[in-house]
Amino acid sequence: MLLRDSCTIGPQVALTWQTAPAAAYKLLVQQYFHSSELLRDSLSRQYQTLNFNRYERSLADFNAMFNNVVACLTLSGLNIDPVDKVNQYFKSLETVFPS
Repeated sequence: MLLRDSCTIGPQVALTWQTAPAAAYKLLVQQYFHSSELLRDSLSRQYQTLNFNRYERSLADFNAMFNNVVACLTLSGLNIDPVDKVNQYFKSLETVFPS
């Protein structure tokens, strides 16, 4: 019950009819577990396509999202050189703030 109540609507629906905690956990793992390679690939694609021009919030929010993606990539085992981070950041701002 506590597990179900702490989830968002999608997982809650999946867990509604589960009575055994072990079965509920197995179901969550089957549906929502992604291998680290898939996660790293997804984050890498997100990192490469970041673009402030398509972002609807403030520059501070964009900076937080950019840093979050970089941190998640680092935690997934992909280290990005500081120069590459700066270049990618400027590339993502280039359309809005041309040089």
